[in-house]
Amino acid sequence: MGHLVGDFLIRSVANMIGEGRPRETAFRLGGDEFAVIIDGVTTADDLTAAAQDVLHRTSGSVTVGLDTLFPSVTLGGALFGADGVEANTLRQNADFALYHAKETNRGGYVQFRPELRTSIVDRIRAIRNVDAALVEGRITAYYQPIAQLASSEIVGLEALVRMTDPQGAVSPAGDFAAAFSDTKIASRVTERMLHQVASDIREWLDLGIPVEYVGINVTTGDFQYGNLQAKIEACFAKQNVPLKHIVLEVSESVFMGGSDQFVAKAVKRLRDKGLLVALDDFGTGYASLTHLISFPVDIIKIDRSFVEALTNGKASSVIVAAIIDMANRLNMRVIAEGIETIDQERQLSELGCQFGQGYLFGKPVSATDIRELLLEQHLRAHTRSGSYPFWL
Repeated sequence: MGHLVGDFLIRSVANMIGEGRPRETAFRLGGDEFAVIIDGVTTADDLTAAAQDVLHRTSGSVTVGLDTLFPSVTLGGALFGADGVEANTLRQNADFALYHAKETNRGGYVQFRPELRTSIVDRIRAIRNVDAALVEGRITAYYQPIAQLASSEIVGLEALVRMTDPQGAVSPAGDFAAAFSDTKIASRVTERMLHQVASDIREWLDLGIPVEYVGINVTTGDFQYGNLQAKIEACFAKQNVPLKHIVLEVSESVFMGGSDQFVAKAVKRLRDKGLLVALDDFGTGYASLTHLISFPVDIIKIDRSFVEALTNGKASSVIVAAIIDMANRLNMRVIAEGIETIDQERQLSELGCQFGQGYLFGKPVSATDIRELLLEQHLRAHTRSGSYPFWL
């Protein structure tokens, strides 16, 4: 809406903050950040009450010409004495609390506690490590097989991000997941994965391996940047790989990471280009059944927690059976995640599940290792029947 509107909004919010109690002094730090010093506060409850007062004062609307804006203020606080006695320490700790509030409680208030400093320092370290790995080409794709339960044949793959440290040790995504809170880093990692997956699929097709689908995980940051479709099209066009070879894996938390309609529309545009969409970790997020109505989905991936619980009683079996039946009626495919034992595979087959993923069928391996595995299976199948349909 332009700088003039932005400046007017900041001045309006400043006036709202400045209408506080006599013992409050407000300062603009820069950009859209303010600091408020409150004298006479001795307890955490006092500080919380003061923060709620600021939130209340800034909850009104701002009218600019014909437009009405609704600013949202997020607060982090530190208490003199309990959280430090020096100005720099108090400000830094309040900033740690604000950083955490922006991630977990936007539009609300978080008070500093010591563990926040540790988690944020760890997050900053993870961001720096991943940034360096991207620059040095140490972010790579590993591939885990997706198998048909009836035959244990590989019918698809999921691309999983891995980071190699300078000494050659390979780390799974869980070890540096904190870095993905930085949307720019997350978007850069996705772009790197897209380039490698497109290149690997091109190599496999050139070798005569009839690869159909590879699942690629996307993050909230990919949708926030708004250029996911352009990235996908550019990466796969460069390798002359049709977009039909991609399954976009989107978790419920990503669907809920912004406006439902915004994400749904972005996903729909990608499906219109020929991509399939998988709802990942199904059953662990918010209002899963609602998502099946609201979001365009081709595949449901049952979360590993349901698979692990199959041996604990009837409840998990009933839930898994219901998911499979519902998916069949909605013409969606089902993949069960986290299969590690033959007994789990048997139970899932009996419940009507056709596809699975987990250590029983293979751990994530490098592109070189998965290529050899796919070649071996292709040649074995070709020997048996003269051809082999690689499908999901």
